[in-house]
Amino acid sequence: MLSGAELGELIAGFKKLNGGLEHQVFFIKRTGRVFKITKPPHFGHTWYLKDYVQNVIWCNRVFGDDMRLEGVVSAPDGVSLVISQPYIIGRSPSEDEVDEWFHLQGAIRVGKHKWRFPNGMIIGDAHIGNLILRRDGSLVPIDLHVEIPGDLPPE
Repeated sequence: MLSGAELGELIAGFKKLNGGLEHQVFFIKRTGRVFKITKPPHFGHTWYLKDYVQNVIWCNRVFGDDMRLEGVVSAPDGVSLVISQPYIIGRSPSEDEVDEWFHLQGAIRVGKHKWRFPNGMIIGDAHIGNLILRRDGSLVPIDLHVEIPGDLPPE
């Protein structure tokens, strides 16, 4: 459990980035990591702690995100989880680049920003703001949601 002061120390000197509806997002170059703080009283897109943590675990397995739980912060309107993940240098891809990335993996679009893979896995929130196109042409997911894990191989 992090106190407000400990959270302040953790993100001291960090640049606040656009974080969308789910998180406050901070980055400082020397750490090489982005810190995300859920906005209470909910936990990300799922609203529930158990589902949020399960999604982080699945994303680490599927995408190699290296998301880490850094702590829990108490606030007047609830608690927040503090997670971190590597900062990825690049730019937002185009819609066509996102579509191509999923198609090359055998996925088919099943809804707006939602894709189903051959193993039954369904990925959501796959819009251009949640992937980074690196200089080498590779796409890196930074905030996708594993809605249904499908046949993930055992750990």
